[in-house]
Amino acid sequence: MAISQLVGYSHQTIANQVKKYLEKGLEGIVQDRRGGRQRFYLSVEEEKEFLNEQLSASLEGEFLTVDKMFTAYQEKVGRKTTREGFYALLKRHGWRKVSPRPEHPKKADAETILASKNKIFISGKSE
Repeated sequence: MAISQLVGYSHQTIANQVKKYLEKGLEGIVQDRRGGRQRFYLSVEEEKEFLNEQLSASLEGEFLTVDKMFTAYQEKVGRKTTREGFYALLKRHGWRKVSPRPEHPKKADAETILASKNKIFISGKSE
């Protein structure tokens, strides 16, 4: 307990480090690899290459959907992956969902629309 207060680590962290030292020596502590891109299937360059292939296919007229891209990605890495991880890949490279806007930006206000609907038409001319 006194060591954990001196070094500022929890008791369990110190126990884990001691275990690594006893198993692998000093190299086990110094070469500790955590975090980073180790959990990804492709390098950043490979991801960019994959996305460029998908983009070029869409520019040639192929309709691009997330389902098709996700399937192609799984074939590329050779294993099943999560959709969440695939969306993270897209976000990492600045891709975003493109969807139609809900209404035209120059749409008339509600009063103008209502007024145009309430016009009286007599013999083809509005009054």
